Parts: sequence; C-alpha cells; structure tokens
Amino acid sequence: MMRYLTSDEVRELDKFLIDGNDEAVGIEIHIGKEWRTGYSEPDTIQKFTLSELEGKEPIEIGRVKVCALAGDQLYCIEKGKYSDEVHSTGTEYAYRGVSPDTGDYMYVRVMVTYCCPIVTLPVEEILSLDTFIVKGNNRVVGVRFEPGSSGVGGSNSSGFSAYGGKEYEYTVEELGTKKPFRVEEDVLCALVNDVLYLRYRNRDGDMRVYTLDYRKRSLVTSGDGIAYDTVSATRITLILKDR
Repeated sequence: MMRYLTSDEVRELDKFLIDGNDEAVGIEIHIGKEWRTGYSEPDTIQKFTLSELEGKEPIEIGRVKVCALAGDQLYCIEKGKYSDEVHSTGTEYAYRGVSPDTGDYMYVRVMVTYCCPIVTLPVEEILSLDTFIVKGNNRVVGVRFEPGSSGVGGSNSSGFSAYGGKEYEYTVEELGTKKPFRVEEDVLCALVNDVLYLRYRNRDGDMRVYTLDYRKRSLVTSGDGIAYDTVSATRITLILKDR
C-alpha cells in the first residue's frame, strides 16, 4: 500500500527521506527571477538522483525546504512568517516570493524526474471521440469530482473551495458505460493508460485537449461566473489503486 507522509512526519525530518518510490528517479530544481509576465529562464538548475539525496540534509532555498520523495510524492516545507506549511505533489512544487537574501522576486520550481515518460494519445483521436474510451488502466480505479468555487481576482483571490458533502465518484467500470460528459467548461472523453483526457473550446472557437495523469492526480477546472470575482469550479481527482 502506498504510504503518504503526514505533515507532522515531514516537519520532523532532519535528513532527506527516500522511501517506496516506484517510478521517481530524482528531482530537478530550477531557481530564477519572477517577472510580472511570468517566469524568467532559471539562473540555476540543480539535478539530484535518489542516491545523492538519501540521508543527506534537506535542501533549503530561501523559504523553501525540500525534504522527502516518498511513494513518488514530493514533500516540501514553505516557511511562513508565523507558521510553516507542508506541501506534497506527485510532479512539481512551485514557490513564488521574495528572496530573503537579496529582496528580489524569485521562483523555485522543484520537479520530480521519472524513469519513463507518460505516452499520450494523438489529439486528433481525442477530438473525434463520441464514446468514452476506457482501457489499459493499471493504477487508476476511479475518478472523484468535488464541486465548488474559485476566486478570479478583485476581492476574491482565494483558490479552490469545495462546497463539501457534494462530491461524487465514478469507477473505471462506470466510466466505460458513459458517453463523453461535461464538467464545468470541459468535456471528459477518455481514460487510457492511467491518463484522463479533457477537451474544451477556446475563445477563438477551436477545440483543444489537455490531460490529467496518475502522477499529477488532481486538477481544478472552472466554469460559469457566479459573482464578478468568483466562478464555479470542480476539483477532479484520480483515485489510485493501493499498492
């Protein structure tokens, strides 16, 4: 069974923990300047293998401490003014803030590196589907949906907030009996080789495709406005088989 670290376990680590990784082979850290238009090219790129990380001191960059890679999950601690916050992700952790050394705006991106890439289906195939395709899933056993809302700026700059008690799930078997179906502005149309496929129409009217894979596990998709600074939103999470 996959073991997830609790926040208390992560905070107590004084050495970098490597434990129970299936596909992760290391991490890559990008450090650079943050501009209003986005990220600059990184000034520094650091690469580490599992053996180089195991048992060493946690990696500290400004207010970020990278301290574990367990069960293909990356664990970082973001130091706050009053308390520290633990973050975990299967693919990437990104921090944007002010460098405590120079006072400049900076970013830190910590990315898990894997032994093999995720192979996806051609976009043209996904756009042409009129039935929900389900096949080749070895890790994903279902999909969970959590309706809620999300701020879009102005007086509401908060992230996703679930309504609570309204989530619902489909098993892989149930998805195999459905037609492509809409969640917010997206249409879910395939779950193949542990990758969920979503398609949507952009502002120019063109159809586009994006994916959610078993490594990333969840995403938030937004829909109609429900206030001038708030939109409806749904968090989509892939339910993984215990291993």
